[in-house]
Formats: sequence, structure tokens, C-alpha cells
Amino acid sequence: MSLPETIQELEAQFEEIAKKSPRDAAEVAFALASYYFGHKDPEKGKRFAQRSIELFEQCGTRTTEECAARHEKICGITMPDMIHEGLVKFRLEKFWGQGAQAPS
Repeated sequence: MSLPETIQELEAQFEEIAKKSPRDAAEVAFALASYYFGHKDPEKGKRFAQRSIELFEQCGTRTTEECAARHEKICGITMPDMIHEGLVKFRLEKFWGQGAQAPS
């Protein structure tokens, strides 16, 4: 799936991407969360982190094949080789506090 090239376009098209491909949208949400946490907008970061987790849970990423990232980069944000809801929680935990639970 071809994705928009800017964060603004990506965010504007997020729900449409989610309708077409929840798995791609899970990666997009991870990228958006990473972007917003890095750009000092933790509320948006938390919202997209939660959406990423929900979408990965919905898609059922259990096998190595299912966890393999579909995109190397999204809007300049390098994606991990393997990605699933547990990794999203782990990688983004530093943004919502040491020992804290993922946003709900």
C-alpha cells in the first residue's frame, strides 16, 4: 500500500487507511505516535499509540510473518523490523512514564 508522504497527509488519511488495511494502519499509528511524542504533543502521541495497539490486537500478530513490518519507513520514521502490540507498548513506554501502563 502506498502511503502519504507528509505527517499532515498521513494523519488526515488515517481513518481511510484503517478501513482499507487495519494492519497497515497499525504501523501508521505507531509512526504517528512516535512523531508526536518526539515533537512534544503527548496527547496525540498517546491517542495514536493506543490506536496502534488496538489495531495490532485486532489483526492478530502472533507469528513471525505477521509481525514483520510492512514498511521500512513511514514519513521518514524508521520502523522496527518486527512490530506488534507488545513492541508498541515497550518502545513507546518511555513517553508515558517509567513503569506506567500504556494509555487506555
